[in-house]
Amino acid sequence: VEVEDELSAALRSISDKIVSGDLGGDQEGLLERAASIRIGDSSTVYDHEGNLASVGVLCYDEVQVMDVADATIARGVLEALRRSGWVLVATCNRTPEAFAASALHREHPQARFTEDLMHTCDVVELSAGAERDYRQLLARAAQPNFYAPFDETNAAEVDRRFAALTRGAARALEAPLGGGRSLCVVASEGAARSSFEDLCGKPLGAADYIALAQRFHTLVIDDLPQLSLHQRDKARRFITLVDQLYNHKVQLIAHAAVPLEGLFSGGGGGEA
Repeated sequence: VEVEDELSAALRSISDKIVSGDLGGDQEGLLERAASIRIGDSSTVYDHEGNLASVGVLCYDEVQVMDVADATIARGVLEALRRSGWVLVATCNRTPEAFAASALHREHPQARFTEDLMHTCDVVELSAGAERDYRQLLARAAQPNFYAPFDETNAAEVDRRFAALTRGAARALEAPLGGGRSLCVVASEGAARSSFEDLCGKPLGAADYIALAQRFHTLVIDDLPQLSLHQRDKARRFITLVDQLYNHKVQLIAHAAVPLEGLFSGGGGGEA
């Protein structure tokens, strides 16, 4: 935990200075500080010229680049880690070539860290898995947790599930999120219920969803629409919410407009 906190502090320091425009001449020092953090039992090793030669392995799961700040930080930190001898293992839904072809990289040269990745990393495409969704092979839950479409039958079933989880004692309460903020939910017995708009239509982030996941063992989401590029911010928040619920082993029950397979339309249509 202490190592994670130290690395997080180093990255936050870099981010803060980029946002404030106050990197000055300390950029190399900040990046080297992030790169020289010891993780686990790995130790710093120097070559015959006194340079860092071998430090450890960084596993970077589900690479996402949301904006220029993300890309700038990623490029600097990854370059510093590479120079310091770190081994990078990363997963992503897109290839480095797909990243390089995006508008973000065309418009902002400082974001073009994918060139470094392609030169220094071996890209392995799991093409065989593209035709098979291994999640579909998992054992089915005893009861369905995703109810679609919006109709009286599904609404009644979601109501029944929530009443059973809360023993009929659910009431409105303010769930603390941190920073003195809170979110109004209906809850009892460790189960909470809220609308998609309240959860993903407001400026909430991972820390807020972690706070909810640490407080409740089950979360029921009402009025989940079909999502498209027109709702990019809401879709990103929803993905972050689901990630944190999964990480904290929280049960998710949702009442949605469309079946799970059609939840993300991808294009500009499909708004609910």
